[in-house]
Amino acid sequence: MIVKTGDIFGGNSFVEIINKIFQKNYRGWMKGYVDLDEYGIPNSIAWFVHFDGEVHGNRTGWLWRNVLSQDGERITEHFLGDDVLKFCEAVRNNNQVGKANRIAFQRNPIGLGASKVSSV
Repeated sequence: MIVKTGDIFGGNSFVEIINKIFQKNYRGWMKGYVDLDEYGIPNSIAWFVHFDGEVHGNRTGWLWRNVLSQDGERITEHFLGDDVLKFCEAVRNNNQVGKANRIAFQRNPIGLGASKVSSV
């Protein structure tokens, strides 16, 4: 599948969208990324992220605010969790978090509904 900037993918759930894009059959997906090594794109992830400026994450201290720049060229990622040291350790030990390249997909684009993503 070729994905272009601005493509919109929809489904009944986030995992359904992941399955469509990556031709998988996952029953559930708890991560905000898909490792792209198996697709021949080393040191990269497909990153599914909110760009609405709101805080997103989970209740175990992994909280984020991500903002897309006015020109659409840059994503500013703010870690707002309660344990920065825990985050730094995860970056060192988890190659998914620390992947150098990210292909970004906007989760829940404004006005498109909760089960939609748009490639950026």
